[in-house]
Amino acid sequence: MLIILIIISFFVLVIFRNNWKKLIYLLVLMIPFFGYVQIKILHLTLLAPLIQDITVILPIYFLFILDKMKKKNNQIYLPSRLKNFLLFFSLFIIVYTVNPFFNVDFWVRIVGVKVWIFYLLLIAIGFEFIESEFELKKLCNFFAIVAIIPCVIGILQYLGSYYIDYKETMLFFYGGNELQARIVTQNLTEFHWGGGIEFFRLPSTFTFATQFNAYTICALVPTVASVSFSKTFNEKIFYSIIVGIVILGAYSSGIRSTTLYFLLFFIFFMLIRTQFYKVLSIAVVVFIALSFTGIELFPTFMQTIFLNVSEITTYYGQNVIFSGYGNLLSSYFFGAGVGSNTFEARYVMFPGQIGFLTPGTEIFYQKVIIELGALGLVVVIMFFMIIIHEIVLSIRNLKDKQASVFCTLVLALFILMLIMASKGGHIFTKYPSNFLFYLFFGMAIKLRFLNFDNKK
Repeated sequence: MLIILIIISFFVLVIFRNNWKKLIYLLVLMIPFFGYVQIKILHLTLLAPLIQDITVILPIYFLFILDKMKKKNNQIYLPSRLKNFLLFFSLFIIVYTVNPFFNVDFWVRIVGVKVWIFYLLLIAIGFEFIESEFELKKLCNFFAIVAIIPCVIGILQYLGSYYIDYKETMLFFYGGNELQARIVTQNLTEFHWGGGIEFFRLPSTFTFATQFNAYTICALVPTVASVSFSKTFNEKIFYSIIVGIVILGAYSSGIRSTTLYFLLFFIFFMLIRTQFYKVLSIAVVVFIALSFTGIELFPTFMQTIFLNVSEITTYYGQNVIFSGYGNLLSSYFFGAGVGSNTFEARYVMFPGQIGFLTPGTEIFYQKVIIELGALGLVVVIMFFMIIIHEIVLSIRNLKDKQASVFCTLVLALFILMLIMASKGGHIFTKYPSNFLFYLFFGMAIKLRFLNFDNKK
């Protein structure tokens, strides 16, 4: 199977050898489908989780670097502060990877370092990709249209699970393979919250529901940006409908925190754009709209959607998010080595087994302490501060409204990711959010260096 993946990668290189930028569109197109293919070939090769890396992302890297080498000035263009810190950060991770005093298996170290720094080059690629607002608009529109497919599939999976049968629906989607259906749904996990409200763990075309949900959250950036970039009323309505489809798709994933994530995202977006009155207006409109779900159902709906989410958040805050840091810092002050708390390492720790591996912690910041120690936590926080600083610079220096909206969306996404990381690390470490943000980030930086006087 590995040979087949390498052959596909070779053909991708040949087809796109003259224009690596077109490969970005291929990546966006294939993001919703890699997960489904991965599940289908998981029993054939241990490298199934790397299918997107082998077949598309590595060719992008190769062609991008080759293109830079052909030019007289082959430097990678990024703001000097960011570029220097990225080099330092990569070196820091490598030092913690090769340190012989850490008791970590070699292949686990390789997986760990890959999770930490493999996708950082996408920042430079996103930076080089954007040459005009037109190119950004075209990519956002393409991303938005592609996002319809997995979201509609997720919605159909939910309707089938709700009105027909959960297990039967997923068996149908995976061709009767019960093992695959149970893997992608966390053993057919479902939640009954009363009032007829039910949630099912649904992956759409992804490997897990969390991947699908993370995709929809990331998709808010290009889909909402497409609304802003729209030149006509009909175009604006079209992309606004897609935003609605993405939101419904996110709910179909069965991730109970979806309401909280989306509210925070739009609140951050409005606040960054200093439109607080719109935040209040949206909150009132949402409350009124929910009240029309039915007089009898509305109290239950409010209880399950808002109160239960609040209770879950409080529980995690008291018992998970803010607990254990003192013990972790004392136990792992110097860290235990890269990969020692990497969930993805299960593929090399338990070869041939399609099971679940529970790491020491799923919380991203605690993962940082376990693998990189107290110093690593400081370095990662510095990295996050630099990211915020660079996006804020773009927002401040951009006079073009549409381009500024894109940067604001990227910053709102990142702030949300920082909050989500206090509950789980998937938003930074799992496909596809682990590389999509870096791509968006590179584009957001580049926008402030463009001249928008000559728009296409």
